[in-house]
Amino acid sequence: MRDFSGDDQRFCNTVEQQWGVITLAQLRALGWGEGAIRHAIARRRLLRLHRGVYAVGHRRLHKQGRWLAAVLTSGEGAALSFAAAADHLDLRTSGARVVDVTVPCSRRAQPGIRLHRPRVIEPGDVRTHEGIPTTSPTRTLIDLATVLPMPALERVVAEVEHRGLLDADRLGRARSRKLDAIFDGGRRRARTRSQDEARVLRAIRSAGLPEPEMNAWMTHGGGEEWQVDVLFHDARVIIEVDDDRHRTRHAFELDRHKDAVRQAAGFRTLRVTRRQIREDLPRFVALVARTLDTALRNR
Repeated sequence: MRDFSGDDQRFCNTVEQQWGVITLAQLRALGWGEGAIRHAIARRRLLRLHRGVYAVGHRRLHKQGRWLAAVLTSGEGAALSFAAAADHLDLRTSGARVVDVTVPCSRRAQPGIRLHRPRVIEPGDVRTHEGIPTTSPTRTLIDLATVLPMPALERVVAEVEHRGLLDADRLGRARSRKLDAIFDGGRRRARTRSQDEARVLRAIRSAGLPEPEMNAWMTHGGGEEWQVDVLFHDARVIIEVDDDRHRTRHAFELDRHKDAVRQAAGFRTLRVTRRQIREDLPRFVALVARTLDTALRNR
């Protein structure tokens, strides 16, 4: 009777490429008979994850293995979507215990999997990312717009834009009120990439200050191109949110270099820490207001 063997190169390659999982149909295509499959299951060399999908050797899978298993068991045309797709594409971390999967037609739901059947799935809406069929970044945005609150959605939009992954044509066909509001008819609206940035932006708006640009790219006289967290371009004032990314010695020195280069170009930089944002944000915003007022009067 045929058994699991490390000498079966095709089998090993399939499992390796699929994050440690394999389907019943794939085993049969590789020449495994029903007896060999039952024997491997009995000896716990094949461990059932979902209907027709098995982990090989153990269930200590990476999250990609769990995601792919959910997609494979959901049938032809299935794709990772919503929160799971956003996590897989590194757009937004998800701690969800269920896996979101979009399917082209009605399928039977299984434990641990949340199925979605949208009215429209365009050909470009699904692509393979790291071996897993996944909704595209723009399609993932369209889906998330139906479940995320606006501040969280704005952060995902900012990340997609920052990485150059946005398909404007596809977005225009989505007819999403939330996304239309964020993109404001094609004009740039401020978008944040972290909760700290979102808190600062809300405080700026509450204080009635001019609407800033968020995460804008600036090229300075020496050719340096850096992204600024908050930019009041007319007043030539920049705000940098010093979160955990700014704690290393290299980051500290680079920040000071940026401040000096920008000052030489006529831009003033205000820095705000996470502690200030959480404990003393009104005082910082008052400083921003005074700085903007002085800058605009001295233009």
